[in-house]
This record gives sequence, structure tokens and C-alpha cells, in this order.
Amino acid sequence: MPWIRLSHDNSTDSVVLAMQHGAVDFVPKPVDMNRLLGAIRRTLAARDAATVHEDRHVMRQEPLPRP
Repeated sequence: MPWIRLSHDNSTDSVVLAMQHGAVDFVPKPVDMNRLLGAIRRTLAARDAATVHEDRHVMRQEPLPRP
């Protein structure tokens, strides 16, 4: 599940730590709604692209052998 970190602590260490723990983006507080919406759009687009890639990979696989 992709997630975006929102925090009042926007130090480099905090951003790096969030990314190391799996955040896909970091938005500092107070939240700029345009920045947050952009982060959400990028996250959803990346998720959708990964899903399409995964679906294509699964469709190309050989069928399972019959017992």
C-alpha cells in the first residue's frame, strides 16, 4: 500500500527516514493542498502503472501444467 508522509518535521533526516520506511512522498506541514494533491496524483499514477505492468506480466506467463 503506497503512503505519503505528512509531518511538521521536514528535516533531511526525517524525509530520508520516511522514504527508507516506504513512503512514496513527503509533504511538510502546514500542508500546501496543491503539493498534497500532486503527491496523491503521482502516487496513484505510479500504483496504476505498476498494476498494469504486473497484469501484463501475469498474462504472459505460461499456463499451469495439468496434473
